[in-house]
Amino acid sequence: MKYVHLILPLLMALLVIWTGCEKEDSNLQTFIDSRDGNQYKMIEIGGRTWMAENLRYNATGSYLNPNNQSISYGRLYEWPTVMNGDSSSTLNPSGVQGICPDGWHLPSDEEWKNLEKSLGMSDQETNSIGWNGTDQGYQMKSTSDWDDNGNGNNASGFNAYPSGRHWNSYSSSYTYAWFWTSTEFSSTEAWYRYLHKNESQVYRSTLSKTAYAFSCRCVKDY
Repeated sequence: MKYVHLILPLLMALLVIWTGCEKEDSNLQTFIDSRDGNQYKMIEIGGRTWMAENLRYNATGSYLNPNNQSISYGRLYEWPTVMNGDSSSTLNPSGVQGICPDGWHLPSDEEWKNLEKSLGMSDQETNSIGWNGTDQGYQMKSTSDWDDNGNGNNASGFNAYPSGRHWNSYSSSYTYAWFWTSTEFSSTEAWYRYLHKNESQVYRSTLSKTAYAFSCRCVKDY
């Protein structure tokens, strides 16, 4: 017992360090989508204000996993649905509102690169296909819900939950988080990002615009 006076301060210091790894999401600012009254947290990353939650807007053609209807997971959308008739954009910012609320837009591939670089990914890697970076995915993943203890530390505040995808049926919940960009690769494919339970990096590639439904994050207009 004579060492208690030494142990307690050490435990308190470790607790402070551990809790400091995660953005304090209870203090995040919020906004309300006037279309349906949904409230969203938002976070500044790399000089841009991102939604810190997945979009939940009930657009025609969107999907809501009946086994996973929590606010944290949001809805899933095919690329034409998130674009809502807008054209592909490579600009930064994209200028594509899509199904985002007024005053917000669907981020382009370039805007995703900006986010990744702000978390420490090299410029060269952001242009590569496949797994890129070091721990940027770990910084973006939520601190809970990922299978096999594949949680992140959410140091970025992005707070990505493993919402999976829809491809003929719902799949990959608790394992993957998939996100569309507003940038097409071809007439049939568009750029996307995904995070995985066993990976600390970020995956960049292209897939069919209409075969898959992914999550949607929006960025605030300037």
